[in-house]
Formats: sequence, structure tokens, C-alpha cells
Amino acid sequence: MSTVIASMLVTNSFALTHRQSEWFKQTDINYISKNKGVDQDGAWGKQCVDLVSNYASYIFPVNGSRFDYSKTLGFGNANKLYAGAKEEYFEKILFKDGFVPAMGDVVVWAGRKGRAGHVAIVKSADQKTMTIVHQNGSSRNTKVFEQTITYHSLDKYNGRVIGYLRPRAYKIPITNEEKEIVKKQSKASQISYVKEVKPLNSDPLMPYNTIVELGYLDGSNSSLSTKKLTKTEAVVLAIKFFGLENSVNDMSQEEVELILGNVRDKNQIKNWAKSYIAYAIKEGIISGSSVAKDKKIIVSPNAMVSGEVFSAIIFRKLNHDVNNLDDVYDVYKQMVDGGLSYGAEVLPMKSIDRANAAKIMYDMLKYAYFKAEDGYGIYLRDFLATTSVKDFSKFTDDNTY
Repeated sequence: MSTVIASMLVTNSFALTHRQSEWFKQTDINYISKNKGVDQDGAWGKQCVDLVSNYASYIFPVNGSRFDYSKTLGFGNANKLYAGAKEEYFEKILFKDGFVPAMGDVVVWAGRKGRAGHVAIVKSADQKTMTIVHQNGSSRNTKVFEQTITYHSLDKYNGRVIGYLRPRAYKIPITNEEKEIVKKQSKASQISYVKEVKPLNSDPLMPYNTIVELGYLDGSNSSLSTKKLTKTEAVVLAIKFFGLENSVNDMSQEEVELILGNVRDKNQIKNWAKSYIAYAIKEGIISGSSVAKDKKIIVSPNAMVSGEVFSAIIFRKLNHDVNNLDDVYDVYKQMVDGGLSYGAEVLPMKSIDRANAAKIMYDMLKYAYFKAEDGYGIYLRDFLATTSVKDFSKFTDDNTY
């Protein structure tokens, strides 16, 4: 990952997901205002680790158990959590003077003279101070409380700060409330709304050229930009977009044949594309249409792809529940509201070329790295950061939007 993107991933401007916001709200109501503490594990009293474990179990409800923290944060003394936290769920950011943590980050202290260290959750921060939520700290011991400190205030008691654990937003479940935010308009009004959006940049090939430079498309032949996409090519493009080619290559021939055995038109799939199509079916990226006679599906691998279908392929891999056109526009309206422009004109097209597909991909990346003030921007950024390893420094000039 480029230095530019690495620096963007460690600022304090990220909005919380709905679930994180709810945790802060409930903690204030149930503990801080009532002068109470948390004993999450039921052992050793109300320790600082209990509160952070409560936070982890709430935002990552793996099994719906109070002990879910053990699957994500791990367990043990406070100073062991930085190393022990699962990187699948937490981004690890080493402490550095001048760095400003984000609200929702878990701050971990190393401990002094054989002590167990300390942990807390950041509520706000600036260059000089941070306000934390914690317990079993200072003189208030077993009660949850807020405290504003400098970055070295607790060094005397808890040792230096090791670093911060930043929850990966894309692993935090999207609540029904969040889903409803983007379903306020009917399909007809959403389509009209999206169609009215016009690109702010006058160069229609700029998104295509950028995506080519990032390595997602072959730009050696300029005529390829106007080549219509088949469903097979759309699937391959999506898989490359998310950096999943190794996953495709890891599939055995037996697994590929087993999956394609349920595809009625599998003979229309080119040999080189069989593993891609099989992987897409396996991961739910494409679903095909059912055939009542033998219950096999038809994937139409050589059919031209519309803007709506290509968007659905991308959205499904982003874990959106996309089953129809209403769902596609629900998702895209949220992105349009966030400042997107290029892909909006592509959605209604009956068949799209590579330049059109590039506009949707470009919007995704642009939104993820420059429009990340809302929860969906955070979700995209974190998701793409774990799947794409391209040079995102191409996006350093925000005027290209």
C-alpha cells in the first residue's frame, strides 16, 4: 500500500459506524451516568480489560455471546491485547508522537515494572490530548468514566502507549437502521435522481485512464475502451478489482467442475474463464436465473452486461444484499449523495463498455478514499484496503473528481 494511503488510514476524521455510536450511547446511559462498572468475563472484578472486551463483543457479535471478544480482541492482561488482537478485526497502529487517534480506537499501554498495563477507548482526540472512556484507572477504579489526558499523562502508572487498535468497519455488521437510510425513495424516484447527476470533470475518459494506470484494465490497445463487456469479462474485471485472483487459482479442478455441474449453459463458458465463473457463483457474486425443469441455473456468460448488472456484481462482493434493481439503486443513491458522479450515468445503460465499467470502479475508489466522512465511506475504504494492493497515489489530486 502506498505511503499516501497509509497516511490517510491513520487520521482522526473517520465517522463511527452505527453500532459503535450505539455502544458509546449505551455505555453512557448504563454505566457512566449510573456510576457503575463492567465485569464482562465474570472474573477478577471490574478490570480495564472488561470494558474494552464489552466494546469488542458489542461491535463484533460473532456468536451473540458476552464472550465474543475472545474471537476478535483476544484475552489476557491489557498489555497483551495489542499483539493478541486479530488483525482480521483490528488494524494495528503503533504509537507515534503527533499521531491523532480516531474515536472508537482502543488505546493500549505497556505497563511499568511488571504491571499489566492499561486499555481504554478513545472518545475524542487532538494533537495534545485525548478523551478516553475506561475503568479501573486513576482513582475511580471499578467505575466506567471519561477522562481527558495528554498522550503521556498515564506513563508514570501504566508505562508508554504501545499503540491503537482500530476496529475494521467493514467487519462490523450493518444494522437494519443503516439499511433503511438508503431506502427512503421509490425505485422510480431513485432512478430519476441518479440519472440527473452529471460528472464534474469534463474529461469522460479520465476514469478509464486512471483505472488503466492502476492496473485493473489493459490499456495497451485504445480500442479496448469501447469494447462491450460480456458477463464473463465483467466477472473477471470484478475479481481483479478486489484482488481475488489467487483465490480463483486456489480452486481445484474438481471444485470448479462440481460448481459448474449446476450450470445449464456451462458449455458456453470458455475454458480459461471456468474457474472465474465458478468462483463467482460460489461467492454469490453472480446468481444466474433458475430453470424450473432441472433446477439448474443459466449464467449467460457471453451476454452483454448492463450498467445495473455490473454494479450488482460489484455490490454483491461488497456484501450488499442485492437481489433486484431496486437494491442496486438503493446502494448507488447513497454513493451519489456522497458526491459520486461518473457511475450514475452508466447504471441505466443496457450494455456497457470498459470505459463505462471503469467509471463505476473509479467512483468506488474515489468515494472510499476521499468521501469517507460517513459510515459507508469507511466501510468501502477498509474493505478495499484488505483486497486491493494497487497504487492509490493516483487519487492524491482531488481535483480529478
